[in-house]
Amino acid sequence: MTQRFSHMLALTLSSAVISMGSVTLAQAQEGVKAHLEQETQGKIETVELASVVQPDVPSSPSVLAPTTSDEDGLTETALAAGPYFEYDEMDNFMKRYVGVQFGRPHVAYDLIRKHALDDVDALIIKMASEDISTYSADARLAHLLNLQNILVIQGISEDKSWKNLKRARGTGGSPGKLWKAKRVNMGSEDVSIADLEDMILTEFKDDPNVIYGLYQGVRGAPCLAKQRYTEANVRSALAENAGIYINSNGIVTVERKLGKLTPVYQWYMDDVFDGDVGQLRAHLRVNAAPNLSNKISRIQDVVFVNLNYNPDLYQTRTSPQGTRRRSKPIQNPRGAQTGGGGQQGQQQPGQGYGS
Repeated sequence: MTQRFSHMLALTLSSAVISMGSVTLAQAQEGVKAHLEQETQGKIETVELASVVQPDVPSSPSVLAPTTSDEDGLTETALAAGPYFEYDEMDNFMKRYVGVQFGRPHVAYDLIRKHALDDVDALIIKMASEDISTYSADARLAHLLNLQNILVIQGISEDKSWKNLKRARGTGGSPGKLWKAKRVNMGSEDVSIADLEDMILTEFKDDPNVIYGLYQGVRGAPCLAKQRYTEANVRSALAENAGIYINSNGIVTVERKLGKLTPVYQWYMDDVFDGDVGQLRAHLRVNAAPNLSNKISRIQDVVFVNLNYNPDLYQTRTSPQGTRRRSKPIQNPRGAQTGGGGQQGQQQPGQGYGS
């Protein structure tokens, strides 16, 4: 545990209020709005991030979405929104630091490093101390996935190796240093991300969609869900993520009877699919679009291709590597993200997994 993380154990679990000085919430929000409107007039394209609801400020306007054109857009949104760990902590954290870009959710790791590491620590302490022994199976699954997701976000936000996470992540059978490090205490045991994944796979391996809730923090692996998992939505959210992932370009390709798959399936081949290509093939067909499903039915053998280990980073105007990137606006991200069964009938391009 880092000294900063240990120090958080001594704090109360209510979040520290972000000081706004003499500037009111409404004034801060208007400032963000004016800034973004000015950028829009300059013809800098934008993407939409979910607006933040202010339950303790009646009738207050939602904080506007950040733009890809200016890192400060997301920073100002986060600061203007005020304290958030007092209610629905993870939902509000995701609304501030997770945005849909290139057709899928990405995480603003650079901004979390600057503004929210202590808040992430406090959230993890609270989640890990929760007694889930009496929860229903779906409630336990939702809670453990949320904890795994936020631990990965914490670990990558603390890590300075922005360009590639191959060594930090490792693989399913040979996890890297980030996955093996003991990060949180649950009961009387110090637990790593790898330990937590083992717990989840041991209890919930009967639902192969669980692998799409294990966030890896890299572009080639399943993306973060659009909102936190709950007892009510966990199964449907996992099915949706399965459909998004399988139907994205480069994840499953078929050449005659050979399936070329992302190595994520190799990581969980034994634990989830009992090492059986037939089980994996049946799973892929259930979640694939009709055209892809027909191709998958011909698979008799599989090979696993290279994985994109670049961080699953929300691209601001200047990325941590110092390169400037501008994204095209997402015209209809929700419509493009169809769930299990591939309702649109074809693989979905541009989901950001291979680039």
